[in-house]
Amino acid sequence: MKVFQQLNLNDAATKLLDKNLPGEFHLSGRDDRRFETFADCEIVFGNVPLDWALKSPSLRWLQLESVGVDPYVDHLGAFSEKNVTITNLHGFFGQQVAETALAGILALKRGVDKTVRLQAKGVWQGASLRYELTMLHRSRVLILGSGSIAQALKKMLAGFDAEVLLFARNPERADLTTREQLDKELSNTDIVVACLPENAGTRELFDRNRLGLLPPEALFVNVGRGSLVDETALVELLQTKRLGGAVLDVTKNEPLPAEHPFWQLPNVLLTQHCGGGTRDELPRKVEFFLDNLQRFRNGESLFGVVGR
Repeated sequence: MKVFQQLNLNDAATKLLDKNLPGEFHLSGRDDRRFETFADCEIVFGNVPLDWALKSPSLRWLQLESVGVDPYVDHLGAFSEKNVTITNLHGFFGQQVAETALAGILALKRGVDKTVRLQAKGVWQGASLRYELTMLHRSRVLILGSGSIAQALKKMLAGFDAEVLLFARNPERADLTTREQLDKELSNTDIVVACLPENAGTRELFDRNRLGLLPPEALFVNVGRGSLVDETALVELLQTKRLGGAVLDVTKNEPLPAEHPFWQLPNVLLTQHCGGGTRDELPRKVEFFLDNLQRFRNGESLFGVVGR
């Protein structure tokens, strides 16, 4: 059986994959990523182009290197008809992304963003800066999502005595489940943290009207998908100080265009979609794939199946 490797691995991850790939599986794609090579493989490790996946005559299982399922999410029915299983890295980035969100919140609350810019200019502002700072302690935080990122962040925020509400579809995992409930809470919210995936129900969930419900001092944090927010409206609210600040790990267009206002706004932190990164990320992805491959060999249910 042939495995097509789409993602770029470092030396440590490559050695781990080569050492542990079962003998009956043959690796392709590392040096030849043509469609003809891909089309002969039953298993894919990495995010291949959507049209390749849809056209493949051999594909049985696609192991994504991401939690996000776009652009495949709108075609799950087609993959189901072809008996193709898609798995993502469910839960893989929860702790890392939660730490990034927390770091960004603390940076804005405690003025670290401002002192870093002052340090680069060699300017000592001192006492006057002190009286601009705010605290995370006892803040009211609304987290959009109830998965691994949301759960990890909720646990961290407990140490700050924060009041945390979760918004999601599942009433067993969330405090708020409808948009009406969400809107009712926004005017009393200090921080919104978006951890939602991209789908038809989340695209521009935070449009101009919903953003406008937040208090002027509120922070908006997006570590989910850039499609969740109306970026034009977000820019306007930040420019006119009708919103306190934003921490953005994701944007609609990545890389973010050089002319985009986000680059210049002083109350915005851009973490450049690195929120889930760690030094050992690639070897850990290989380990995740190898564990799932063992399940595949044994005829067991795969971990992270999308659409279930």
